[in-house]
Amino acid sequence: MTAGTKATREELLVHLEAWLNGKGKTFGAVFLSQPPDFDEINRVLTDYGRMLFRLGKAYYKYAETLNGVTSRRPILRRSIGAAWDLAFMCWNSLI
Repeated sequence: MTAGTKATREELLVHLEAWLNGKGKTFGAVFLSQPPDFDEINRVLTDYGRMLFRLGKAYYKYAETLNGVTSRRPILRRSIGAAWDLAFMCWNSLI
């Protein structure tokens, strides 16, 4: 991963965390819980993705947010299929 990609992901995670805080949640409570609540994680990520899509944000912002989350918690990598499905469904509908 390049320094630019890492910086982009960190910035996007700051935005995700601010959004979570507005919902009365924290990054740690959602993504770092033991054991992970995969249903809650996917629900939070798809809600966030829908919000980004409604605001007209670029696909890469959501994709790199997902990559940033899984960089911080690698165990989630293969467990956020619903979030990736949303990404492909929403942004591909624009093509």
